[in-house]
Amino acid sequence: MEMGVEYCTWLDDEVYAHYGVRLFPDGDIQGFIERRAPVWTSVKPPRGIIYILEVNGEAVGMGRLDTFDGDIG
Repeated sequence: MEMGVEYCTWLDDEVYAHYGVRLFPDGDIQGFIERRAPVWTSVKPPRGIIYILEVNGEAVGMGRLDTFDGDIG
């Protein structure tokens, strides 16, 4: 959870710095993650997978790849 909050906070600040738009206008990043956690934790092979992006051994991002219906992902 902490990594998710840290990443989303960084992402929100970067998008705001470059585009003047807040991804989390209400500032409730932890609440957003808590609401989305059941969706993310339900992704398991073979239906899908969660990726953690590392640069020089440091986690710098995360993503999810999963199927929606049949062969559609």
